Amino acid sequence: MVSVFNSDDFVTFELIKKILREKHIQFIPKGDNTKGMKYVRFEIFVSAEYAARATEIIQDINENNRNSQDKFGKKHNPVIGYIVIGIILLIVVLLFALGLWIQEAPQ
Repeated sequence: MVSVFNSDDFVTFELIKKILREKHIQFIPKGDNTKGMKYVRFEIFVSAEYAARATEIIQDINENNRNSQDKFGKKHNPVIGYIVIGIILLIVVLLFALGLWIQEAPQ
């Protein structure tokens, strides 16, 4: 058996297992239980005959993962969100005050 994946990323570990199952590549998953009940290292073993194919699949996944992190991993500034929430709250207060003013108006 050859180790083709070793990481602490559980999501990627599960994704690789799913894809290997879809490609009918037999594998043995392993999680190292080094912190009580929580696995912190994950490894996937395949037979030598599937090692090249599995490694290629995993490299594609890792490359796509890096591209996604570059694209979506940017930090956002929450100031715009705070401004929008403030405007919405101001509108609600104004509408509430307008409703009270209309109720008190002489008919």
